[in-house]
This record gives sequence, structure tokens and C-alpha cells, in this order.
Amino acid sequence: MKRHVLSVLLALTCMLSGLTEAHAGAGIFESYVVIGGTHYDLFATTSNPDFSGRNFGTFTQGATWTINGGEIKTFKESRSTCFAGNICGGTIFWEIKSGASTVASGSYTFTYNSMFGDQNNGFCSVNQQWDKANGAVNLLEGLTAGMYTLLVNCQATGNNSGNSGCGDTFAQSQLSATFTVSAPVPVTWGTVEARAVGSKAQISWETITETNNEHFAIERKTADQESWQPLGRIPSQGTSTQFRRYHFMDDAPAVGINYYRLRQVDHDGQFAFSRVVSVTVEHSTKVTLFPNPARDQLTLQVSNSESLSVLLRTMQGQLIKSWVMPAAEIGLTIPLDQIPQGTYMLQLVNTAGLILHTERLIRQ
Repeated sequence: MKRHVLSVLLALTCMLSGLTEAHAGAGIFESYVVIGGTHYDLFATTSNPDFSGRNFGTFTQGATWTINGGEIKTFKESRSTCFAGNICGGTIFWEIKSGASTVASGSYTFTYNSMFGDQNNGFCSVNQQWDKANGAVNLLEGLTAGMYTLLVNCQATGNNSGNSGCGDTFAQSQLSATFTVSAPVPVTWGTVEARAVGSKAQISWETITETNNEHFAIERKTADQESWQPLGRIPSQGTSTQFRRYHFMDDAPAVGINYYRLRQVDHDGQFAFSRVVSVTVEHSTKVTLFPNPARDQLTLQVSNSESLSVLLRTMQGQLIKSWVMPAAEIGLTIPLDQIPQGTYMLQLVNTAGLILHTERLIRQ
């Protein structure tokens, strides 16, 4: 499956359009935004983390990351003296863009916080707090992997020169931070294991989550094979956030080490592999070979009821000679007088091509 991990630009702006005069009667002196349940300072010097320049890390497509309002603090001169400035309220607007296109937007209306109140009722200056801390919106809702810009526009309205009216707005500068959105992982793997069950091999695996998953294909290879061979497939759960466990039985593994892997296949045909696991299988066939080392002949005894091929190979795998042991027979005398001295491999293979036994033979 295609996996994209793409940087997503978060440009968070707290802009209050318009400029205050040198002896302004009203304005903003602090602000922050609430994202992911954390307060980030925009134009404030509290113990909260700063928003400007922050990298928020990586989020998986379809995850939840919320904006939950924010806060501004405003000042105005008293209604009885000085310029008698006025503040009416504030709003935070947010907008998500992909390139030049807007893909989502919304706003929060700030509410006057009477708990903060008019902190300084002395000559000229009155401070106020306006905030909104509910109505969470998931910023990642509906977003695919890609680059986005999140714009936040905070506005306070009021009157810069009188104690009534709401025609003026007040501005702060733009701030930005970054985060990354990545394509969802199709399968979060738990354990993957293989174990011998008599002459068979059982492959078991667990998934913690699955996304758009169609099936698992089980594949096997042995030490003397270059390519993986398909064994079968198991249907999956599609999309799941629950722990799942699967099993597959290989009824005819090779004698010796067998390697297994799982091919996880999406509904769209894309796929990914699990880690490789291995298991050593010992066949139930009992083989007696004597004498070894041998000179002119060799006696082979097998506790097996099926027809077998007996193959004599060099240590490099080249076939030298072969014999057939019928199913009704349990023993075979193998002549070696035409075989040069050296070290060989003697293999027993059933009619399905499965190697049941391999033994090192020395011809004296």
C-alpha cells in the first residue's frame, strides 16, 4: 500500500485587523490558542509552551487532533476619564487550506469571562478576558496525506476613542507551527510465530489494528529455495481496532528448516509483508543406514509405508544415481562399487516431492 508521510504546514495566525494608536483607548495585550487540549501562548509570556515555530510531530490519517478555542485579554480606559475606550467582544476564525483551496473552516465567538473581570478599576485602565474553551473540532477530519495550512484569525472589536460603539478592530501578527500527516498503517502486527506440530507446521499471528485489509497470503521457502512459494490465504477483518489472532497449518513442510512470511493484501491490491519466522520440522520416518562409511554396498532400512525415491547427490547437490523403494518394502540394498570414493548426500523423497530425510554418506 502506498505509504506517504508528508509535512503539513500549520500557520496559526492571531490577527486582530487594524492598528492601535500610541495613546489607544482599547486593545489586546495577551492571547493563546487551545490545540489538542494544550494551551499554546501566541502573544503571552506564561509557563504555557509557545506556539510560534513549534513542530507538533506526526499524525496518522484519520486520527483526532482538536482545536478548542482560545483566549484574548483586552484593555480599555475607564468610561469616566481619559479616552474612554470600549471593547465589545472577540472571535476566533479558523480555516484549513490545501494549496489555494479551502477544505474546512469554522469560528468560535469569545465570551466575556466575569471571573477575570475588570482587574484594575483605578484611573484610566480596565483589563478584561475573553475566551472560548469548548466545542472541539477535529482538525484532521477528512484530510488525506498532504500539505495543509491552518489559518487562525483572532479579532477583538470595540471603540478606540469612546465608551460605546464596536466599529474598530485590533490586530496581532501572524504566527506559525508545523505538523505531519502520514497514510494509515494497514496492519499493526502483534506476534508472528511458527511451531512444529508433529510433522506439520503451524503459523500463528496477531494484529492489533487493521485498515482496509482484505486477506493474508501465507508463503514459505526452504534453505535450498531461492523464491517464496504460496501456500494459502486467510480472510481478514477488513478494518478493525480490536486484537485479532489467526492460524494456518502447513500440512507438508520440508524436513529441516522452513521459513514463513505473511503477505498482507489490501482491498485495492496493495500489499506489505510481515517479518520472517522459521521452524525446524522432523519427519516421523525413521531411517537406518549401514555401514557408514561404506565400501561396495549400503543397506537402507525405512519405517515408512509409502513409495520413496532414494537419491545420491554430491555435496554440491548434483544427482549421481537414484533408486526406487516400493511402498511394500522396508529395506533396500544400494550398490556402491561404481561410485567413486568421496562424501555424498543420500536423500529420501516421497511421491509429492517432499524430502523426508537427508544423511551424509562416506564412500571409502
